Amino acid sequence: AVERLLDQTRPDWVINCAALAIIDACEADPARARKLNSEFPGKLAAYVARGGARLLHVSTDAVFDGAQGNYVETGSPNPLSVYARTKLDGEQAVAETKVLSVDGAEIVYDVYGPLPPADGRPVLLMIGQPMDASGFRALAPRFGDRTVVAYDPRGLGRSPRSDGRVDNDPVDFARALSRHV
Repeated sequence: AVERLLDQTRPDWVINCAALAIIDACEADPARARKLNSEFPGKLAAYVARGGARLLHVSTDAVFDGAQGNYVETGSPNPLSVYARTKLDGEQAVAETKVLSVDGAEIVYDVYGPLPPADGRPVLLMIGQPMDASGFRALAPRFGDRTVVAYDPRGLGRSPRSDGRVDNDPVDFARALSRHV
Protein backbone atom coordinates (compact mmCIF):
# COMPACT_ATOMS: atom_id res chain seq x y z
CA ALA A 1 0.00 0.00 0.00
CA VAL A 2 2.80 2.45 0.86
CA GLU A 3 4.68 1.64 -2.33
CA ARG A 4 1.54 2.17 -4.42
CA LEU A 5 0.82 5.49 -2.67
CA LEU A 6 4.37 6.71 -3.37
CA ASP A 7 4.08 5.65 -7.03
CA GLN A 8 0.78 7.53 -7.38
CA THR A 9 1.79 10.73 -5.60
CA ARG A 10 5.51 10.99 -6.56
CA PRO A 11 6.42 13.20 -3.56
CA ASP A 12 9.64 15.23 -3.29
CA TRP A 13 9.93 14.44 0.43
CA VAL A 14 8.55 11.77 2.75
CA ILE A 15 8.58 12.26 6.52
CA ASN A 16 8.49 9.01 8.49
CA CYS A 17 7.16 9.45 12.03
CA ALA A 18 5.69 5.94 12.21
CA ALA A 19 6.80 3.75 15.11
CA LEU A 20 5.67 1.40 17.80
CA ALA A 21 6.64 3.85 20.55
CA ILE A 22 4.87 2.32 23.54
CA ILE A 23 7.84 0.88 25.43
CA ASP A 24 5.81 -1.79 27.27
CA ALA A 25 4.30 -2.96 23.95
CA CYS A 26 7.79 -3.25 22.45
CA GLU A 27 9.02 -5.30 25.40
CA ALA A 28 5.92 -7.53 25.24
CA ASP A 29 6.15 -8.09 21.46
CA PRO A 30 9.74 -7.59 20.20
CA ALA A 31 8.91 -9.11 16.79
CA ARG A 32 6.23 -6.49 16.18
CA ALA A 33 8.60 -3.73 17.36
CA ARG A 34 11.27 -5.00 14.96
CA LYS A 35 8.84 -5.09 12.06
CA LEU A 36 7.57 -1.54 12.64
CA ASN A 37 10.68 0.20 13.99
CA SER A 38 13.50 -1.63 12.15
CA GLU A 39 12.27 -3.32 8.99
CA PHE A 40 9.64 -0.83 7.79
CA PRO A 41 12.03 2.18 7.75
CA GLY A 42 14.52 0.28 5.56
CA LYS A 43 11.81 -0.76 3.13
CA LEU A 44 10.41 2.76 3.11
CA ALA A 45 13.89 4.15 2.37
CA ALA A 46 14.14 1.86 -0.66
CA TYR A 47 10.67 2.81 -1.93
CA VAL A 48 11.35 6.52 -1.47
CA ALA A 49 14.76 6.38 -3.16
CA ARG A 50 13.37 4.49 -6.16
CA GLY A 51 10.95 7.34 -6.77
CA GLY A 52 13.67 9.99 -6.46
CA ALA A 53 12.27 11.55 -3.28
CA ARG A 54 14.15 12.28 -0.07
CA LEU A 55 13.33 10.73 3.30
CA LEU A 56 13.30 12.41 6.69
CA HIS A 57 13.26 9.58 9.24
CA VAL A 58 12.35 10.52 12.82
CA SER A 59 14.04 8.45 15.50
CA THR A 60 14.40 8.91 19.26
CA ASP A 61 16.92 10.03 21.85
CA ALA A 62 16.26 6.68 23.57
CA VAL A 63 19.02 5.21 21.36
CA PHE A 64 21.33 6.79 23.97
CA ASP A 65 21.50 5.44 27.52
CA GLY A 66 21.02 8.84 29.20
CA ALA A 67 24.20 8.60 31.25
CA GLN A 68 25.82 11.60 29.59
CA GLY A 69 23.04 13.91 28.40
CA ASN A 70 23.15 16.61 25.71
CA TYR A 71 23.69 14.05 22.94
CA VAL A 72 24.34 14.96 19.32
CA GLU A 73 23.63 12.87 16.22
CA THR A 74 27.24 11.72 16.06
CA GLY A 75 27.22 10.46 19.67
CA SER A 76 27.71 6.78 20.41
CA PRO A 77 24.35 5.05 20.89
CA ASN A 78 23.74 2.61 23.70
CA PRO A 79 20.12 1.47 23.52
CA LEU A 80 18.79 -0.11 26.71
CA SER A 81 15.32 -1.33 25.65
CA VAL A 82 13.69 -3.23 22.81
CA TYR A 83 12.16 0.06 21.66
CA ALA A 84 15.54 1.83 21.59
CA ARG A 85 17.35 -1.09 19.90
CA THR A 86 14.71 -1.40 17.18
CA LYS A 87 14.71 2.36 16.57
CA LEU A 88 18.51 2.32 16.22
CA ASP A 89 18.26 -0.60 13.79
CA GLY A 90 15.71 1.45 11.81
CA GLU A 91 18.11 4.41 11.67
CA GLN A 92 20.86 2.13 10.37
CA ALA A 93 18.54 0.55 7.80
CA VAL A 94 17.64 3.98 6.42
CA ALA A 95 21.30 5.05 6.29
CA GLU A 96 22.46 1.83 4.60
CA THR A 97 19.80 1.58 1.88
CA LYS A 98 20.77 2.85 -1.59
CA VAL A 99 19.27 2.55 -5.09
CA LEU A 100 21.11 2.17 -8.42
CA SER A 101 19.17 2.90 -11.62
CA VAL A 102 20.11 0.51 -14.41
CA ASP A 103 18.41 -0.40 -17.68
CA GLY A 104 15.10 -2.03 -16.83
CA ALA A 105 15.26 -1.84 -13.03
CA GLU A 106 16.08 -0.03 -9.85
CA ILE A 107 18.54 -2.19 -7.91
CA VAL A 108 18.25 -1.71 -4.15
CA TYR A 109 21.39 -2.35 -2.14
CA ASP A 110 22.66 -1.90 1.41
CA VAL A 111 26.18 -0.80 2.31
CA TYR A 112 27.84 -1.99 5.52
CA GLY A 113 31.16 -0.22 5.98
CA PRO A 114 33.03 2.60 4.25
CA LEU A 115 33.03 3.20 0.51
CA PRO A 116 35.61 3.04 -0.84
CA PRO A 117 36.95 0.49 1.64
CA ALA A 118 39.60 2.08 3.85
CA ASP A 119 42.03 -0.82 3.41
CA GLY A 120 41.76 -0.92 -0.41
CA ARG A 121 40.35 -4.46 -0.41
CA PRO A 122 37.50 -5.14 -2.83
CA VAL A 123 33.94 -4.79 -1.63
CA LEU A 124 32.30 -8.09 -0.73
CA LEU A 125 29.09 -8.33 -2.82
CA MET A 126 26.30 -10.50 -1.40
CA ILE A 127 23.22 -11.33 -3.45
CA GLY A 128 19.87 -11.28 -1.69
CA GLN A 129 18.23 -14.46 -2.88
CA PRO A 130 15.81 -16.05 -2.01
CA MET A 131 15.26 -13.41 0.72
CA ASP A 132 15.83 -9.74 0.02
CA ALA A 133 19.24 -8.36 0.89
CA SER A 134 18.02 -6.50 3.97
CA GLY A 135 18.25 -9.86 5.73
CA PHE A 136 22.04 -9.60 5.62
CA ARG A 137 22.03 -6.81 8.23
CA ALA A 138 22.55 -9.43 10.95
CA LEU A 139 25.32 -11.20 8.98
CA ALA A 140 27.39 -8.21 7.82
CA PRO A 141 29.14 -7.63 11.19
CA ARG A 142 30.47 -11.19 11.03
CA PHE A 143 32.72 -10.13 8.14
CA GLY A 144 34.73 -7.92 10.49
CA ASP A 145 36.64 -5.21 8.72
CA ARG A 146 35.27 -5.96 5.23
CA THR A 147 32.92 -3.55 3.48
CA VAL A 148 29.85 -5.56 2.47
CA VAL A 149 27.33 -4.56 -0.20
CA ALA A 150 24.20 -6.73 -0.23
CA TYR A 151 21.81 -6.30 -3.14
CA ASP A 152 18.46 -7.47 -4.42
CA PRO A 153 18.72 -8.69 -8.03
CA ARG A 154 16.55 -7.17 -10.73
CA GLY A 155 12.95 -8.28 -10.31
CA LEU A 156 13.43 -9.78 -6.84
CA GLY A 157 12.87 -8.44 -3.34
CA ARG A 158 13.03 -4.65 -3.27
CA SER A 159 14.37 -4.26 -6.87
CA PRO A 160 11.39 -4.17 -9.24
CA ARG A 161 11.79 -4.50 -12.99
CA SER A 162 10.44 -1.74 -15.21
CA ASP A 163 11.10 -3.39 -18.57
CA GLY A 164 8.51 -6.19 -18.37
CA ARG A 165 11.13 -8.94 -18.56
CA VAL A 166 11.24 -11.83 -16.09
CA ASP A 167 14.73 -13.23 -16.66
CA ASN A 168 17.32 -12.75 -13.96
CA ASP A 169 21.12 -12.67 -14.35
CA PRO A 170 22.76 -12.08 -10.95
CA VAL A 171 26.24 -11.86 -12.51
CA ASP A 172 25.13 -8.97 -14.74
CA PHE A 173 23.70 -7.12 -11.73
CA ALA A 174 26.82 -7.73 -9.66
CA ARG A 175 28.97 -6.27 -12.46
CA ALA A 176 26.78 -3.15 -12.69
CA LEU A 177 26.79 -2.68 -8.94
CA SER A 178 30.55 -3.25 -8.55
CA ARG A 179 31.23 -0.60 -11.21
CA HIS A 180 29.04 1.80 -9.24
CA VAL A 181 30.45 1.20 -5.76
